[in-house]
Amino acid sequence: MSTIITGAILILSTVGILFFFIFINTQKNKKRRKALLNTFNQAGADKGLTFSSQEVLTEKIIGLDGLHHKLLIFEFNNSNTIIHINLDDVKNCSFKKEYIHVNFGNEKKADIERQLGSIGLEFSFKNSSEPFFLSFYNDNTNSIYDMADLETKVKNWEIMLSKMISKDIKVRA
Repeated sequence: MSTIITGAILILSTVGILFFFIFINTQKNKKRRKALLNTFNQAGADKGLTFSSQEVLTEKIIGLDGLHHKLLIFEFNNSNTIIHINLDDVKNCSFKKEYIHVNFGNEKKADIERQLGSIGLEFSFKNSSEPFFLSFYNDNTNSIYDMADLETKVKNWEIMLSKMISKDIKVRA
């Protein structure tokens, strides 16, 4: 009887410690996310932007100011880089998948296969020949199980931004 009680105590204490660490990690992630959102909102406020849409991704936060036709991207895993895109300067915004080539073979027989590397939006600008790629999914940082959800988000952003860009073209015509 005492061995059953001892086993139960050991199991409960192990599960309790596990849940304690999960709770601490969750609280830490919430604080980090809140701090990142505050930094992002402050960067937007410094530029006079108010966001009508926001998206928090694994490595970045994206915000759209629909009134001023501006897009702000805060890449917090890349030394807190802030990218500001004026949608009036954008010629086209399109959904894009980028593939990488992976060698699954050996030295004698190369077996190269295409693998999805990233999913995102590609912006081409009116005055620049070099496009900008905004990645939502990256195979190095995101799980393959997140791919479908992130692809849907990319398509929704593409529709929203393309409507804003096409409206601008129609008004000027």
